[in-house]
Amino acid sequence: MKVLLENLQDVERRLTEALADLRAQQALTGAVTGAEDAFRSLLSNSLRAFTMLEGRYNATKAALDERRRALGL
Repeated sequence: MKVLLENLQDVERRLTEALADLRAQQALTGAVTGAEDAFRSLLSNSLRAFTMLEGRYNATKAALDERRRALGL
């Protein structure tokens, strides 16, 4: 009976350790997923900003070219 109790206690300890490991893995997975989401958001926002700046550059360049033509330069 004593051996059975010791075995059950060992199984309980192992299950508790496995559960702690699983929780740690889940936390790490959540952190990685959060970092991936933040990186995707950063890339998306950077692309939007670049596209906006490119549009402004093209508009400014076109306006300057038009002014040069109007001034005969």
